[in-house]
Amino acid sequence: MTPSYTSYMGQLERFLQFQSIKPSLWLCHSDDSFMIQPRSEASLGIFLDDLPNCSPLNLTHNKSLQSLTFINIFYFICASSLNNLLLRKDLCHWSKGMQIRYNLSHLEQWVRDHRMQVTIPSRWTSQRENMMSKFSPVSTCPVLSYSSLLFLPVMSSLIVLLFLPVMSSLIVLLFLPVMSSLIVLLFLPVMSSLIVLLFLPVMSSLIVLLFLPVMSSLIVLLFLPVMSSLIVLLFLPVMSSLIVLLFLPVMSSLIVLLFLPVMSSLIVLLFLPVMSSLIVLLFLPVMSSLIVLLFLPVMSSLIVLLFLPVMSSLIVLLFLPVMSSLIVLLFLPVMSSLIVLLFLPVMSSLIVLLFLPVMSSLIVLLFLPVMSSLIVLLFLPVMSSLIVLLFLPVMSSLIVLLFLPVMSSLIVLLFLPVMSSLIVLLFLPVMSSLIVLLFLPVMSSLIVLLFLPVMSSLIVLLFLPVMSSLIVLLFLPVMSSLIVLLFLPVMSSLIVLLFLPVMSSLIVLLFLPVMSSLIVLLFLPVMSSLIVLLFLPVMSSLIVLLFLPVMSSLIVLLFLHVLSSLIVLLFLHVLSSLILLSSFYLSCPLILLSCFYMSCPLLYIDTRSTETNVLDTLQPIIQAAHLLQARKQTEDVQSVCDMCDKLSMFQIIKILNLYTPADDFEERVPVAFIRKIQTTLHERAESQEQNKTYGITVTPAQQLPSKV
Repeated sequence: MTPSYTSYMGQLERFLQFQSIKPSLWLCHSDDSFMIQPRSEASLGIFLDDLPNCSPLNLTHNKSLQSLTFINIFYFICASSLNNLLLRKDLCHWSKGMQIRYNLSHLEQWVRDHRMQVTIPSRWTSQRENMMSKFSPVSTCPVLSYSSLLFLPVMSSLIVLLFLPVMSSLIVLLFLPVMSSLIVLLFLPVMSSLIVLLFLPVMSSLIVLLFLPVMSSLIVLLFLPVMSSLIVLLFLPVMSSLIVLLFLPVMSSLIVLLFLPVMSSLIVLLFLPVMSSLIVLLFLPVMSSLIVLLFLPVMSSLIVLLFLPVMSSLIVLLFLPVMSSLIVLLFLPVMSSLIVLLFLPVMSSLIVLLFLPVMSSLIVLLFLPVMSSLIVLLFLPVMSSLIVLLFLPVMSSLIVLLFLPVMSSLIVLLFLPVMSSLIVLLFLPVMSSLIVLLFLPVMSSLIVLLFLPVMSSLIVLLFLPVMSSLIVLLFLPVMSSLIVLLFLPVMSSLIVLLFLPVMSSLIVLLFLPVMSSLIVLLFLPVMSSLIVLLFLPVMSSLIVLLFLPVMSSLIVLLFLHVLSSLIVLLFLHVLSSLILLSSFYLSCPLILLSCFYMSCPLLYIDTRSTETNVLDTLQPIIQAAHLLQARKQTEDVQSVCDMCDKLSMFQIIKILNLYTPADDFEERVPVAFIRKIQTTLHERAESQEQNKTYGITVTPAQQLPSKV
């Protein structure tokens, strides 16, 4: 499209965004745009009819329906023809060049008659691959001749009415039943027989004769030495190193950094409040209830029923006889001896040495001698005799016969009941009240306020650091030493000397025979039964019902695709051969249209072609035909080089070397002419390389989403 003013771009973009039928590719430039419409020609016409509504500017447009496809068809024809020409010496002469040019003129005229010589803008050549990859063929047909209208329906009818039904019938009526019958009648019985008669005996024999001896030998000769060596050479050093280098530092760090703070926090924040709450809310009420409800009744009952009878019996049976015996046998002799040996001499000495001198000062010289004589000679002996003979026996008799019974009776009848009553009625309630109201609160307060904080402080400040230090400095080194020096060697020795032989013996003598028996007697029959009864029927059903139809469809589609591709390639090769070998008039449009219709669903874009016009793709073979017809003299070197600008130097030299006269009127190409052509082409290539200028063209481009 070429607008008369470049401001139409924004309006065109907004117009395309609101269209229901959008182009699959839109490439815009400052002065024109290129679009590919993936729908039919009718939809393209609707789009072109609505296009003037997007802008008041006058827009012009050109459309090309078949050009993109025929560019590639003609490119293939040109390449195939040129390659054949370069390989066949018998085709390189003047008359063949005339024939090739004549045949190519028919193709050019056919293209012009069908208006397919539209030129694609050259600036889009670099984006050709992206453009062609998004192109989908149109459903329209160019104007056909009578022969074309006759040939195409006949070919289509033959393919649709003959080839496809025959292939489908063969697949449905022959391939599927034969394959199903082969699977059901041959594959399943053969597979079942092979499994039962071959697989099970072979597997059982392999297990018994090969698997068990090999496994036993591997365990005895390889597993035990390797495991022992690994334990001795790897496990012990690694474990020792881990314990010394990892376990001790980690445990010490955990104890110092985690255990002590956590335990201290638990004691301060949990233990103390919980213990205080338990003492206040549980211990005191429980102890008070126990004292009131249990201690007092039990103590009262014990005093009344046990203490009083026992005490009375002890007093009557033990205390009174013992006291009487002590008074008679000990007290009276001791008192008598004390009076005679101590009291009387002491009293006499006191009277003589103290009383008499004092009295003598009061009673001058008369009373003292008389009284002293009377006292010494009469009073003292009489008193001593009375005390010894009368007072002491009487007193001992009174004590024994009167005082002791009276006292025992008073104790038994009065003191003990009174004391028990006082204890039961006064002492025990008072003591329980004191315990409940004073002792328990005081003790709980002391425990809560003094004992628990002191204990927690001792635990936090003394016990935990001491324990952690002991653990870190004593327990962990000792344990690690024990583990490294005692536990690991002992364990490794037990593993090497006891565990591994026992395990290997169990594996060899018990596990392997049991497993082999289970495999032979249970696993293999079960697996064979499952394979025969389940797997094979299921697989056969899947093959018959799913795999064979799918494969048949894929084979049909693939065969049609390959057949179409082969037909296209065959037609193109035939056309290339016809261009080189003979004249044709009627076959040219027929083959071209057949290739077009068969290649549309299999469109292959050859990115090696850089031409932007349908007829431009034929220029190499056209120039080759002109080269065969041109005069080949020294003065024609420059004109030949200018004429063959689409051919490479090697292609030109190859054609000139292959040029062979077909009759006597033609001459061979002079060697000097070929050398001058080669020199001229070399010089032109070097000058073009030296004079080449490089530039960068920045082109604004925008591409609409391909989703329609």
